[in-house]
Amino acid sequence: MKSATYAEIAGYRVSRWNPATSANEPLHTRLLPNTTESYVDQSAAPGSTYFYTFEALRADGSALATHSWGCNRPLSV
Repeated sequence: MKSATYAEIAGYRVSRWNPATSANEPLHTRLLPNTTESYVDQSAAPGSTYFYTFEALRADGSALATHSWGCNRPLSV
């Protein structure tokens, strides 16, 4: 199996689980550039828990790497 390289990454997609639709939904319309180093979910409500999926995608749309995680946005102090 060929090892993946950074040069294969066309861009990134960040999705958030939507319990109402039982699906991961992208948080942006186009791929994030492959130079992206951070992303902030501006629509996350304080005091809520969210589940995200991060994908590194090739030009053909196939996933090169996927990472999922959950986190809580703390209430403002």
